Amino acid sequence: MDISNLLTREAIADIVRNIIWWRVPDTDIASPAEEEARLAIQNSRPKWPIDVQAVHDELAALGLEPKSAPDKEYERRLDELWDKYWPEGLEWTKETAIEWKIKHFGLKCIDTPEERDRIVQLLTEYPFPDAEEEEEEAAKLPPVPQAVRHTDLPFVCGWPVTVEWMRMFAQKSKEKDPTIYLHPDTTPDFYSAICQRSGYGGSFYSIGVYPETPVLDNDLGNMFYGKLPITGVLGISRTSSKDEYEHIPTHSELEWLKKVFSGEPSWFRHPFSLEDFDE
Repeated sequence: MDISNLLTREAIADIVRNIIWWRVPDTDIASPAEEEARLAIQNSRPKWPIDVQAVHDELAALGLEPKSAPDKEYERRLDELWDKYWPEGLEWTKETAIEWKIKHFGLKCIDTPEERDRIVQLLTEYPFPDAEEEEEEAAKLPPVPQAVRHTDLPFVCGWPVTVEWMRMFAQKSKEKDPTIYLHPDTTPDFYSAICQRSGYGGSFYSIGVYPETPVLDNDLGNMFYGKLPITGVLGISRTSSKDEYEHIPTHSELEWLKKVFSGEPSWFRHPFSLEDFDE
């Protein structure tokens, strides 16, 4: 008897994933009520100017598949579809992108004069976490979205940020405390200041999308990356392995990080295919 006829393709894929890969424990995945609360917050924010799902669906309806090598016909049709769905008259600049990330992701960590003043004051009043004398337990992170059950792509828990904000934070940290070490490379190790200040050495910089965003193909990313609903993320946990998932801040470290990033962390999904994920 061929049992594959009794199972959906998604069900078979889930079985294979659970056998081969480490999975987030069911107890850490959002309950229906928690998932509803997360989506309520997400859906209360303005949608991105372009419906990426509609672009993907129409590409699929045309029978066009992403190619591993450059394909001029595919790129031409993709360009036409993008123009079809992009709002007429919307001029996209760096400032426009930031404005939409504020609306869509609730981005707060932007390099502005007001934010610089806030960081200076915070580093004066709370330069480091208020560590407990006894060994602390790991902090409790938000439940992982249910979508993690149906993809091999890593989920990242953290805060939406801009690279400019991270560099500003590193600079202000160094000004307040010269012992803070910043890598002298041409590409500054700008999140090292976060690690040193918080005492949590597992933070990292990544990119992410909302869990419900379709997996973006390479051509779409290459042609329109700056216009896609992707945000920078300062991460403190990710689901790419058991060790990375369980290496999280202590309670006092997380409380300090929440002050720095002006709110609770949330979960994002890696935007592109698993082959493009660089751990």
